[in-house]
Amino acid sequence: MSDKNMLSAIEKIKVASDGLRGSIQQSLHDEITGAIREDDTAVIKFHGMYQQDDRDRREERAEKKLDRLYTFMIRLRLPGGFISAKKWIAANEIAGENSTGVIKITTRQTIQLHGLIKSKIRPTIQSFSQAGLDSIAT
Repeated sequence: MSDKNMLSAIEKIKVASDGLRGSIQQSLHDEITGAIREDDTAVIKFHGMYQQDDRDRREERAEKKLDRLYTFMIRLRLPGGFISAKKWIAANEIAGENSTGVIKITTRQTIQLHGLIKSKIRPTIQSFSQAGLDSIAT
């Protein structure tokens, strides 16, 4: 039996993901849905992002034959749980411009930006990078 046959489903996705790139770029350009491809939902977790849907509106949207209302959460990497005032202000401004403006402080010494729609992912990550913030391996 080869080593590839012994891999878990997530490990197989990682191996096939081209260095954890997957098809994220294509998923982000797909304007038909607010979601990303199923395999990419696993890959984005390694980039500190998670796809979510509004559970409170699932039934209502299903009755109207609408897709689920998808949003994304990005968890920032804050070594030692520290963020400077300058970076906090930048994160707050980025949240206000690109999401619902909700920032959650976690018990894992980091912050999460919630309510991000797919079309705002790229500008959000670019803004984080310009502010000296990132979400890799969170």
